[in-house]
Amino acid sequence: MNAHRWNGTRRGHYEVWYLTMCDPASALGLWVRYAFCVPDSPGQPQEGASLWCTIFRPDRPPVAVKQTFPLSALSFPGGAHVEVAGHRLEAASARGAAEAGGRRAAWDLRFTPNPKGYSPIPGLFRALGLAKTVLLCPNPDLRIDGTLVLDGETIPLAGLRGNQSHLWGCRYGPGWYWAHVNAFSEEGAVLEALCARVRVLGGLSPPLTSVLLRAFGRELAHTGALQSIGAVTEFEPYRWRMLSESGRWRVRAELTARPEQLAQVRYTGPQGETVHCLNTEVGAAKVLVERRLFAAVPWRPVAELVCPVGAAFEMVRIEPWEGIPVLVE
Repeated sequence: MNAHRWNGTRRGHYEVWYLTMCDPASALGLWVRYAFCVPDSPGQPQEGASLWCTIFRPDRPPVAVKQTFPLSALSFPGGAHVEVAGHRLEAASARGAAEAGGRRAAWDLRFTPNPKGYSPIPGLFRALGLAKTVLLCPNPDLRIDGTLVLDGETIPLAGLRGNQSHLWGCRYGPGWYWAHVNAFSEEGAVLEALCARVRVLGGLSPPLTSVLLRAFGRELAHTGALQSIGAVTEFEPYRWRMLSESGRWRVRAELTARPEQLAQVRYTGPQGETVHCLNTEVGAAKVLVERRLFAAVPWRPVAELVCPVGAAFEMVRIEPWEGIPVLVE
């Protein structure tokens, strides 16, 4: 799932490997990206390979450092998923550093890979070419140890809850919402949700929402095309509510974040398209699982999951988000 999809020459391609993580006890969050972009036309400013590091701490604003290198700094050596300027993401570790604007962030992370990953994107949408970006999550429930060094300050990391994912595509969509939560008190519980609109017949589809929940020894994968079309999604500033059902099971989830917990970054894709992303690694999440035996009977609550801090939550649109500074682009 982490194998690179670029053939080394094709233009109009971007690819990202990222890790998100949080220590719920201290409310320290970290978002690391290894990325590259090959524009449709050579020589465009977004061309290159980059290392990103965004840090969230409860007593100060988020900090983001991004360093971009020529595409020649990108490689895929044996034993590594990706390497940028000598900094590697491997199966059980991630090491890197980024320096820009007088700030420097370096990370040395270790984890045990998960045995089973998933994709929240319906297979039918991928087969029909409707999904211009493909997202895979090879490692949805990691415990991450290591160190972070920010501007010379060393921050030890022990047992952070996190995930490692991989995405690629030919262009950014006009917007999406995404969430990943594995900092619930219930050990092994994981929520992944993705909502996006796809281009169909010259227009945009309604919001399509996929939800995958692993908890209590069960996997509820509401990731098929029909479930995505039928899911109900509500958006408010810094809040996302969703309701998804499949057969006898229904999942309600709510993601929230405060403005001071959010970092805004700007993405520019292969075709020059630009979108603005609000991201947090220290948001909150609530999940309610319901069940019914037959279609004619009411839904009954079965279990509830709560994450007061540690939810990874992202909101993306074309227009900038007012009131929150753009940290990197």
